[in-house]
Amino acid sequence: PSGACCRWRRRRDETPERGGVAMVKRTSIKNSIRSLNRLIAKLEEGSEKRLKLEKSLAELEKKRLDVVRIEREKKNAKRYRGIRFVEWRKLDRKHKQLRRALAEAKDNGRDTEAIEGDINRVSRDLLYIKNYPNSEKYVSILLPPTEENAARIERIRAGIERRLKDEAIVAEADEGAAIRVVQGGDGAAAEDDGIEAEDDFFLGEGEDGDLPVASTSAAPGGALPEVSGGESESESGAGEEGAGAGGRGRGPRAGAGRLGAGPRTRPVIQDRKRGRVEGKPPR
Repeated sequence: PSGACCRWRRRRDETPERGGVAMVKRTSIKNSIRSLNRLIAKLEEGSEKRLKLEKSLAELEKKRLDVVRIEREKKNAKRYRGIRFVEWRKLDRKHKQLRRALAEAKDNGRDTEAIEGDINRVSRDLLYIKNYPNSEKYVSILLPPTEENAARIERIRAGIERRLKDEAIVAEADEGAAIRVVQGGDGAAAEDDGIEAEDDFFLGEGEDGDLPVASTSAAPGGALPEVSGGESESESGAGEEGAGAGGRGRGPRAGAGRLGAGPRTRPVIQDRKRGRVEGKPPR
């Protein structure tokens, strides 16, 4: 009794007024269809509201049929999964045996027409098992078929082969469209390259845009090479000041005015109490 009382109290506390989560009732498609039918029956023929409701009713009916179809496919897939798996394993084993027999017949120079026919038949049976539509009850391919089952097997087999053929055609068309898109992109890239080459051709001799041109020969003594149209006087003065500071690290870069002037020296560590202290040699 205490448990029942607690459960009742917990359900009472889960109301929106007490901060709980309100349970939202989901209206099923069947209930919606029944409500629309009752409402449509009360309206006049040809009225605008009735036409809208009839359109909504047709959409709900389509959704209901889709739900029924999906549920039936799930049920059949679960029901016939075992027998389809067993038949697949048997036919797959037989297919491998026929492939080995075909290879041996080719090596020995024997006739392979009968073996190739058996391989094609087993391959068709494997496609039948793998692509069987779940919307229908499964008909075994290994059991002796009756006249009705034989006609049904041929009908389903023809539908499977037709569907696979259509999918292959669509995939081939998509691949061709992708190839055409890639080729069109390459053509546009080649056209852009031609325009850039034409722009380079119209540039005069020694005109490479706004980029500075550095001389290839280095100045004697390891100094920086001269750069035409690049460095300003303030930057050059800052470099000389950093170089003349004796490597104290006061400028933007210690020794920035010299490039490859010699071996690296020991760095100087500045200590507030003891003054300048020689540091460890660089690695």
